[in-house]
Amino acid sequence: MPQAKKTPRRRAAAPRRRAPARPSQEQRRQATRQKLLEAMLHSLARNGYAATSVRLVTAQARVSRGAWSHHFASMDELILAAAKHLMTKVYERLAALMLAWGNGGNRMHDMVRAAWTEFFASEVNDVYLELLVASRRDRRLAALLGSVARNIDKGVEGISQRFFEPTPGAVNSTSEMLLLNRWLLRGMALDGHILPQPVIDTYLAAWSRLAATQMRTRFGKAAR
Repeated sequence: MPQAKKTPRRRAAAPRRRAPARPSQEQRRQATRQKLLEAMLHSLARNGYAATSVRLVTAQARVSRGAWSHHFASMDELILAAAKHLMTKVYERLAALMLAWGNGGNRMHDMVRAAWTEFFASEVNDVYLELLVASRRDRRLAALLGSVARNIDKGVEGISQRFFEPTPGAVNSTSEMLLLNRWLLRGMALDGHILPQPVIDTYLAAWSRLAATQMRTRFGKAAR
């Protein structure tokens, strides 16, 4: 008898993959703003304040000039926003470092070394110095940086209260010591490119020992 032909089995249809959700208009707007801020900081570090322009920033961010003008009314507004963005990243990073250290170790030395590596021997300081030097001959920029400096001081006050306490017999407050730390390390950074690394290490250690006579880190309840 002739064999009946077998009907080929139909393969089950593969489940349809859902297309990834498209970013919302607000998400796209924030992403564009973020690109412009990062491009501004990059241009300041690489090209300097005088050479930084809307054309360079928009080219680095890969956005149109129209997109730039939609987010910022002027270059001054972009500079102020970029400076605030930079300082926000600095203090978020510093707080994360403080929490990561936990208990044990020479924390004052760790703090000074981390501040130097992360913020003063890096692009962060290059950007700030570009703005600071340019502000000596630009009153509008000086006013912008004055606003940023006041925000920095508030950030320093918050960090000093959360992570530090005076040592017994200290003659300076923790806020004063952190401001001194900022100014001293920035001064060192001005000579950093011409100093041998052992010299830098020696004076970072010396400053750590001096700072430790005036304040100490407070982990446990304050750093949790």
